[in-house]
Amino acid sequence: MIASGNMAVKDDSADIVFMGNTKALRAKYIFRGGQLIWNGYRAGWDWEKQISAANNDLTSVCYGNGIFVAVGASGIGNRIQWSPDGENWTVCQGVADNAWQMVCYGNGIFVAVANDTPDGCVIMSTDGVNWTAQQNPINLKLSSVCYGNGLFVVTTAAGNQVLTSPDGVNWTANTCSATGASWIYVCYGNGLYVAISLQGNIVTSTNGVNWTARTDPLASNMWSTVCYGAGLFVIGSYNGSANQYLTSPDGANWAPQQSALGNIWWGISYAGGMFVAVGDSTSYDLIKTSVDGIVWTKHTAFKSIWKSVCYGKGRFVAVGKPNFTDSPVIMTSGKLAA
Repeated sequence: MIASGNMAVKDDSADIVFMGNTKALRAKYIFRGGQLIWNGYRAGWDWEKQISAANNDLTSVCYGNGIFVAVGASGIGNRIQWSPDGENWTVCQGVADNAWQMVCYGNGIFVAVANDTPDGCVIMSTDGVNWTAQQNPINLKLSSVCYGNGLFVVTTAAGNQVLTSPDGVNWTANTCSATGASWIYVCYGNGLYVAISLQGNIVTSTNGVNWTARTDPLASNMWSTVCYGAGLFVIGSYNGSANQYLTSPDGANWAPQQSALGNIWWGISYAGGMFVAVGDSTSYDLIKTSVDGIVWTKHTAFKSIWKSVCYGKGRFVAVGKPNFTDSPVIMTSGKLAA
């Protein structure tokens, strides 16, 4: 170990490690074979890129039953994979090459949905490894899925239909109050389902069947992700205007929040007292964190288009698609302090 000021350099047989030696300025960078494989920064937020089990773009990741499951919308086969730790990934065999948009876990069941033409596809699994196709009762593309209050809820990419199921097998079509919207994300929190669209629509439901349209104070924004945590719903934007976020304590009354972080944000997760958001940018500032959903801090990560983030086993896992040669499609954070 060779130390110099606030920087120490360690050169072992495989890696070169640069690490700040003060807690306030802790940062770590690991180079292997001339390539940056670990990128860390203050407050313990270390991110390490992982090797995907298949050469596919990934769109969504979730955690349940002790494993992570990631799905993808493109690539030749092998579009779903699983991992016990977020680092070592294995392809799920026998899954159709559909454009899988999202995966979620609830009540011992994984459910994934796709937006293929002419009709969307839905599959379920009890172990995250072996998957079974289910009947979709509507001839519409499917965009997102969440679980809450004993029910899976699936949104459609266009139209006014919402699917619900208690078990991931038997699905019922329901009519949503808002029409002509490209529904992109649905989440559950505090007894309420919240769905958003790229056209700026917001709808809520207490049972997944009856939906109420809500007023969007920033109708010009294209909403892309929604999450619940710390007593607050947080909606992220796709089109990167100055008002990047909406927040609401009840899903009915929404307040615009100013943000100088002008990136496109695709996924938000909440765990351990912290929101983590991922997206894409022309720079490396693709991660941001917040303890209250209002004030956000920008962080540096690997340069890819990060589409989704989830939490499990003490760490966050993000997936996406590369925007440069050799860009990673999976990365994992350092573990939260116990």
